[in-house]
Amino acid sequence: YTETRRQLESGDVREINTLITLNLNIRQFAQDVIENAEGVDLLRAFWKAILRLTLLDPTVGSGAFLFAALNVLEPLYEACLERMQVFVDELDASNEPHRPEKFSDFRKVLAEIERHPNRRYFILKSIMVNNLYGVDIMDEAVEICKLRLFLKLVAQVEHVEQVEPLPDIDFNIRAGNTLVGFATKDDVRRAVQMGKSSGGAQPVQTEKLFAMPEEDTQLKRIEEKAGDVERLFKLFRQQQTELGGESDPEAKDELKRRLKVLDDELNILLAQQYGIKNPKSKEFAAWMESHEPFHWFAEFYGIMHDGGFYLIIGNPPYVEYSKVKKEYQILNYVTNECGNLYAYVLERSVQLLNPKGRLGIIVPISITSSSRMAELSKLLSSKSSGIWVSSFGIRPSKLFEGAEQRLSIVIACLSTNAKRADLFTTKYHRWYSGERENLFNTFGYALLSEGTDLWGKAGTQLAISILTKLRSANSNIDKVSSIRATDNFIFYQEATGYWIKSLNGLPYYNKNGKVSSPAHGRYIYFRKNTDASVINSLINSSTIFFYFCVFSDGYHLGDWLVKNFNIQEAILSDSDIIEIAQKLSKDLIQNASRKSLSTKDGDKITYDELDGVSSKPIFDEVDRALARHYGLTAEELDFIINYDIKYRLGAGAGEDTDE
Repeated sequence: YTETRRQLESGDVREINTLITLNLNIRQFAQDVIENAEGVDLLRAFWKAILRLTLLDPTVGSGAFLFAALNVLEPLYEACLERMQVFVDELDASNEPHRPEKFSDFRKVLAEIERHPNRRYFILKSIMVNNLYGVDIMDEAVEICKLRLFLKLVAQVEHVEQVEPLPDIDFNIRAGNTLVGFATKDDVRRAVQMGKSSGGAQPVQTEKLFAMPEEDTQLKRIEEKAGDVERLFKLFRQQQTELGGESDPEAKDELKRRLKVLDDELNILLAQQYGIKNPKSKEFAAWMESHEPFHWFAEFYGIMHDGGFYLIIGNPPYVEYSKVKKEYQILNYVTNECGNLYAYVLERSVQLLNPKGRLGIIVPISITSSSRMAELSKLLSSKSSGIWVSSFGIRPSKLFEGAEQRLSIVIACLSTNAKRADLFTTKYHRWYSGERENLFNTFGYALLSEGTDLWGKAGTQLAISILTKLRSANSNIDKVSSIRATDNFIFYQEATGYWIKSLNGLPYYNKNGKVSSPAHGRYIYFRKNTDASVINSLINSSTIFFYFCVFSDGYHLGDWLVKNFNIQEAILSDSDIIEIAQKLSKDLIQNASRKSLSTKDGDKITYDELDGVSSKPIFDEVDRALARHYGLTAEELDFIINYDIKYRLGAGAGEDTDE
């Protein structure tokens, strides 16, 4: 990352994609460093770092991400143990005098392996106990997650007599509501020191200027209880990893009892924020059942006290808040207006991350293209030194089986002193299923420095150069349109796939001969017919298609995107463009095909389907003419004309609606 920034700042961007590709294989790089470590201190540092790595999936489900993390960490553990053995063997074979305690820490670890069926069993068990954490609101999911991990472990045992008690990870993989509960000590402090006043749909809190003595006492008591729980948890974990490998049932019961006492006090404190004061009331019991609060501050006190989790990964639910609001309500989220649970999970993840932590989450592509996600993008930018966003379509192939939305993978590097994150983005990716294996090895990131609330999907510095020129034009489509309905209009379809479909003077999405409803598209009116014709040719062009792929969700051609597209007003009087635009309109009508479909209500709709493939040569003429006005270079024009061409002209290019 440091080398990438240096090259960007110096203007040398030739090797950026190569550097990013190398970084994608950082696990192999780390393994190579360990396997070739000549210094003992380096090996010790790696081993301690791996043991301390706390990895969380905050919506763990059946544990797919933890299972994958297990497979990534295993070779790193293996490499460390192999290298430890080499150092010990070389020392023993040298017959050189040395201090008795030399490599004693290595010998202790290697001796621990002998107490288990085999080395791989020891490694997998260590990872499960030391590194993996998860929370989910569904009890069944939590149990399935633990079962998958246990089956992986048991599979390493070759003989029945080698079976040993399975590790107890009940305190690693937990059930509860990720979004409801106290995440940090500061959350608890504010709850103790804040009074509640009524107002609006949610309780409104006002912080007191001074804490009362009893409030300080309560906070101190809660911290002491949490500290006691953490000490018991460390002992419980030590019993499994060092002291014979078996946990004491009585110790576990005591840990659960103390944790419940702490949770009970925190639940009462949290319920007050929801306006529930009596913990013995039916209202409180109903709230507990519906909200299922989970207090990260208490459940993972040691981790949170040390700053938080070092790595958070996952694939949170893409559910509108309105659909669960009757079941439970969230409080005090700055991303509240985003209106989707994935935004809240990301905000919670930022709260749970160590200041030096890393975040890697799969979310809907709306994080890059929807203005309602602005608060989320602002939050991530303000808390990170670097953000990397890669975005993916669902046609011709999907990011993973079952993905029914266009998705983005967001990777963030947290920082406590970053003013605003450097934002690196890829292009909007399409691929055929046969290309899936090499997908992540071929794409690159580009530093997006253009000021925008949206995370544009650029991918190369060439694309960013084009965007800069497009957005520097002196006007936009909205400014040259008419505020009144006229006979000079264009009509474009909002559902967009491989082609933007627009026609002037005739709504092509023509339902049984009647003018199509705005629900299926949008009208823009103009004072002159030539203006409508020219803008129509622009909307059909690959220039706007490229812009659409950068800033949209890959499907909805929003009115805001079309009307705010920057243009040079000189194109309206360019005779070459006017002539090409008129030729394009005739060609689009000539190549249109009559189609029909049945609605859910049983009605039959006939419509004219435009054929973008047949008109592509004229689109290219439009783009060449536009390039002169935007000042595009020959290389940039070639990029525009051939943008996504493999998929636009390939099989299935005519698909332009979702399932």
